[in-house]
Amino acid sequence: MYGISWQLNDRRDVRKVFDILYSFSPPDSIWYIDDVDKLDKKYIDLEKQTLSFSAATKIFQSVSDVISLSVKIYPDSKEQKITTLNTYQDFVNSACLLAFFCFDCVYQEIYCKDQNALLKIYHMLNELAIENLEWIECINDIRTYF
Repeated sequence: MYGISWQLNDRRDVRKVFDILYSFSPPDSIWYIDDVDKLDKKYIDLEKQTLSFSAATKIFQSVSDVISLSVKIYPDSKEQKITTLNTYQDFVNSACLLAFFCFDCVYQEIYCKDQNALLKIYHMLNELAIENLEWIECINDIRTYF
């Protein structure tokens, strides 16, 4: 299993999804945001397009409508390099712990290397009554870029 895809019925539920992301992110993690223009810039290192876990919790608690967003979560390490991820294989070979994608407000995906964490995320989403939960595997992975 590569990840999970789903569709939100209510766009405001994105905050609940971010609560799940927080629970699987180490407190010292770094969140890389592809498009920082959509977020409150006072918490973001604009040069690196990153924010800390604590800054992420502040920013995403106030987000109620996300049209499109790509978040990649890395462990915080001075030696750790945030690399460009173009494919799932790039993700697997990187230090990235988890990747979250949202497009057209309601279509969302999470990719995670830790299969136990992925199972827990699936069950948490299921408890939120998220519809159209689907495992992303090699045969149904339509993502052409990361």
